[in-house]
Amino acid sequence: QAVEGEFRFDQCDAFVKFAEDHQLQMVGHCLVWAKDDRTPEWWLVEDGRPTSREKLLERMKAHIDAVVGRYGDRIAMWDVVNEALADGNAGYLRESVWTRTTGEEFIVRAFQYAREKAPHALLIYNDYRCDTPGKRDKLVRLITSLKSQNAPVDAVGLQGHYELDSVPFAGLEAMLQAMRELNVKVVVS
Repeated sequence: QAVEGEFRFDQCDAFVKFAEDHQLQMVGHCLVWAKDDRTPEWWLVEDGRPTSREKLLERMKAHIDAVVGRYGDRIAMWDVVNEALADGNAGYLRESVWTRTTGEEFIVRAFQYAREKAPHALLIYNDYRCDTPGKRDKLVRLITSLKSQNAPVDAVGLQGHYELDSVPFAGLEAMLQAMRELNVKVVVS
């Protein structure tokens, strides 16, 4: 969406039709990417100033309503929010317009908005390097918080950026066990 209120679905429609014609399940990636450089510039400003909480959430809802509203449960899984956690052991959420403006609220609302339009799809929080202790702890904190706020998080997407000779098996096992304890599915993305 390069311009506010303008959506172009021709390529997406063709892609979804191809998948349906071939009985393929699809993953919608992603509705909100929690990085300023992955968010269209017009989302970041409002009347020449930084976007207000209300306007940012309004824009996010309009985007999710349009995209998920068009495809809904025709998409089996939606990566609702991507990469909102800070890297390493420091911090909690990644510094972005999203966190500066709303804290965790944008994540909760994104999942709620997506569920309204795709009641049966698997809704995923997606991130990378969650096999490391610091990031795993943040992931547990986030999922616990989201669930306490009634965000319909069904699964965690674990980005599998691994080299064949250096798969972090112990960290993956610890992460999988932590998600099991939270009753959250894990998918490798």
